[in-house]
Amino acid sequence: MEQIHAAIWHCQHERYECAITLGAAAEGLLPATNELHLFKVLQKSPIARADFDFNEIINWLKHPTAPDEIAIPEFEVAIVIVRAISKFFVVYNAESPTMREFVRWAFKEGHIPLPADLAELIK
Repeated sequence: MEQIHAAIWHCQHERYECAITLGAAAEGLLPATNELHLFKVLQKSPIARADFDFNEIINWLKHPTAPDEIAIPEFEVAIVIVRAISKFFVVYNAESPTMREFVRWAFKEGHIPLPADLAELIK
């Protein structure tokens, strides 16, 4: 939970490299689960194709690969953090107010698509 909270803080302060690294680490530390969480949804989505890497920026931050510089959009940061939050939730059936507010923000900003009939939930 601490890594997720720290990732959220870094995202809010536009320190995207740290936010992604902490969010990905939190997701990776959580035990494997068969429960449905965001990363599993993404892997089964229409955008998932053989040549698409959901971990491209995460891996770029961990390994010395070209290019030397890369733009990290807020969208990518939000997705990585929500991936960690959703996995934390299914593993522990728990969340914090900070996590809940971040997910609401991610929906409101359009980083995560929300069906129109559920829009009332995030107001």
